[in-house]
Amino acid sequence: MLELRGRLVAPGKALMARMLLVCEQNMLRPPDDREVTRYPDAMWYENLWDAFDLRSLDSFSATPLTVVTFNYDRSLEYHLVRALRVRFEASDKECAEALDSIGPIHLHGQLGFLPGFSEDAGKVVGFGGLPGGITAVDCIRAAQAIKILHEANPSDDAFARAQSAIAAAERVIFLGFGYARKNVERLRLDACMRLTTKLYLCVTGYTEQQLRTHILPALNRWPTAGAGTKNEDIVQFFHRFPEALL
Repeated sequence: MLELRGRLVAPGKALMARMLLVCEQNMLRPPDDREVTRYPDAMWYENLWDAFDLRSLDSFSATPLTVVTFNYDRSLEYHLVRALRVRFEASDKECAEALDSIGPIHLHGQLGFLPGFSEDAGKVVGFGGLPGGITAVDCIRAAQAIKILHEANPSDDAFARAQSAIAAAERVIFLGFGYARKNVERLRLDACMRLTTKLYLCVTGYTEQQLRTHILPALNRWPTAGAGTKNEDIVQFFHRFPEALL
């Protein structure tokens, strides 16, 4: 709708930003005190954390991993920075710098920068509106930093970084991905991904027939090392394919 009705883009983005900041905020609340019941499930972050080399911040940042996302929320970097800060008694800025080599690369922008990720205070939006709760200023800043589908440019630096990482990858893991044709095309896998790269496909919510007819045909040039099932979430997916992160 926003693509076709330009005058609604600004308020539409502000509404999206508000709703997603609420989702971030809900991740910090006890389960019985959440404003909405549908919120990002970060349980699989523990699987990712266990795969890192955690001898030092330098060894962490040298991990051969790049995270690429079409999502706007900052839950992954928020949780990783908190974990790094506790483990190494480092500042948010030091943890953000260590995380920068891994990502996440937000292809469609994000809800502003978390503290420590930008020197420009006008672009910083606390996770879920921290420390004082979600404000109108938070929503405006977050809205200005996100791109809706037709605004994203596959020639942007974020896409170039993502394609460079994909070109170097031995394994590519799709998690929480909708496999929309336009998003797959924008990654330019045909141009950048090696034919020997192995794919792991989490397909929560997709039937076996949808996997065969909708997902695999777009990726049939590359070997599929593991594919999940309709009722298998990301945690269960990694329990079945632990080698994906090793």
